[in-house]
Amino acid sequence: MVSMKKSAFPFLLSFGCLFFFLINSTAQTGSRKKINFDEDWKFHFGHAANPEKDFNYGIKNIFVKSGTAAGTAIDPKFNDSSWRSLNLPHDWAVELPFEKVDNFDVMAHGYKPVGGLFPATSIGWYRKHFTIAKADSGQRFQIQFDGIYRDAHIWVNGFFVGNNKSGYVGAAYDVTDYINFDKENVLVVRADATQYEGWFYEGAGIYRHVWLNQYNNLNIQHDGIFAYSTVSSKKATVTVETTIDNKNDSSSSGSVTVYLINRAGATVAKSAASSITLNAGETKATKQTISINNPSLWSLEDPYLYRLLVQVKMGESVVDSKTMRFGIRILGADISFLPELESKGIKFSDKAVEKDPILILKDHGINYIRLRIFNDPSADSGYSPKLGFCDLEHTLQMAKRVKAAGLKLLLDFHYSDYWADPGKQYKPAAWRNLSFPDLKQALYDFTKRVMQELKEQGTLPDMVQVGNEINHGIVWPDGSPDGLAQLINAGTAAVKSVEPATVMMLYVALGGQNHESVFFIDNMVKRGVHFDVIGESYYPKWHGTLDDLRDNLADLAQRYNKDVVVVEYSQLKEEVNKIAFEVPGGRGKGTFIWEPLSTWESVFERDGKSKDIILKFDNISKQFLAK
Repeated sequence: MVSMKKSAFPFLLSFGCLFFFLINSTAQTGSRKKINFDEDWKFHFGHAANPEKDFNYGIKNIFVKSGTAAGTAIDPKFNDSSWRSLNLPHDWAVELPFEKVDNFDVMAHGYKPVGGLFPATSIGWYRKHFTIAKADSGQRFQIQFDGIYRDAHIWVNGFFVGNNKSGYVGAAYDVTDYINFDKENVLVVRADATQYEGWFYEGAGIYRHVWLNQYNNLNIQHDGIFAYSTVSSKKATVTVETTIDNKNDSSSSGSVTVYLINRAGATVAKSAASSITLNAGETKATKQTISINNPSLWSLEDPYLYRLLVQVKMGESVVDSKTMRFGIRILGADISFLPELESKGIKFSDKAVEKDPILILKDHGINYIRLRIFNDPSADSGYSPKLGFCDLEHTLQMAKRVKAAGLKLLLDFHYSDYWADPGKQYKPAAWRNLSFPDLKQALYDFTKRVMQELKEQGTLPDMVQVGNEINHGIVWPDGSPDGLAQLINAGTAAVKSVEPATVMMLYVALGGQNHESVFFIDNMVKRGVHFDVIGESYYPKWHGTLDDLRDNLADLAQRYNKDVVVVEYSQLKEEVNKIAFEVPGGRGKGTFIWEPLSTWESVFERDGKSKDIILKFDNISKQFLAK
């Protein structure tokens, strides 16, 4: 037993086609415990330029004899009674005063005195005293840090256990061999924030939770569960790979069983037990499959999550178990050109069978449709003079077809009679002479009218964009940036007045451009703009490399704690979807390919016959989500 309070905290992992929340309850599950280690720490500044002010770090030989480090704060006998007492998480940078320095990096980090220019406030020492009962001496013990900024060195009872350079990646260390049972133990962390990692405020210190994990010598390895699924017709098959460690001094035998549990807590499927025998110190992996008929599929509107319970037994005794939640995601397409194409007499077919193209796309894995709407595209200066394609009437007709096919709908308001994108955001002709208060009201009224008419015919959108690719504003010249925030809020209020549950997307055309994305979203957040999802376009000739896209999506998801979606793309289908679905933390919710019926790398010939390239969606859907 550890003399600490116990609590639980979820954290995110991303594996392949699914997103997971790995949850270890502090209640005993098998013999595993996860003990919160946030309380009762000691803290003191060190010094990056003066070893004497850094508790002799750098001038004392801390490795001459393991477990001592005399004369430093690493020494278990060091007297830290005068240090500040605090609980985690802790960010010392936010506590510091502002320093006006003519330096871009200091400015980008919020004018806080942390970094190479500020040696007196860029090193932080943490110490924690704790005891563990001798009755637990047959167990394994692991210290887990969810986040330390940055370059953290960790010691237990004077023994060096590890160094984690990154301020953004958690780390865990087996400390079993260094524990003193029924005696005081001292955990020491030295965090060095002198080196910046990003170009934004990053904080400093142990800014996330710390845990003491206690478990059996025969155990599921840390981050040792990898699960993925395939869905065909009305059946889902989940494959689970589990890595098992044997830390016993002799060989051990056991079995691994996987259970699939629904939202109500009922077990709906179970694997056969997989026997496993490991030599002393050996690591092995098991691979098991379970199937379920008529699975409930994950979506933004109904984020249905199953649980996987992985259980390790020795004989009839459960010695370890972990529970993982997962859901199945979405794949979308913008097909707003469809009524125009059909008006030209084009008939769509797949495998020589004529069929509604919406159903053809559904057959190949598409489960979400995006439609754009203009204010008055039939105007002479509009998108579709006299014909009015993409107006309210055509949108209502298309929404019926989308919902009849059993697909979900994303509605894209352009707030223009013509195309709206980063290069042009022309104000609708009917709004050109309005004062700003009247403009806001007009935008609100138009949005509400569209939503209300969709509701009356039973085809409400599941998700809405207030504006299209709005990183340069909307309804120029009024929509930037204070005015933009007010206009977005007006549109959002109109949507919510009709259907409060609608998912709201903030959508910009900056796929691989992180600095610009952060600048824009920060300005919207500062002005109180509400959004649930961040959307990004990605076209390589405008938006950078695939690495740029990957890094930007990962940063936005982590920075704003929001889901991210690639809302427009065409080329590099497999690569873009892999990035979009594998955003760390399970925050990547999918993609919408732009106009695959007829544009750029389209999946149909000009006469409407499907191309072989449409089969890429079969592969993408099998790899990442439900068909």
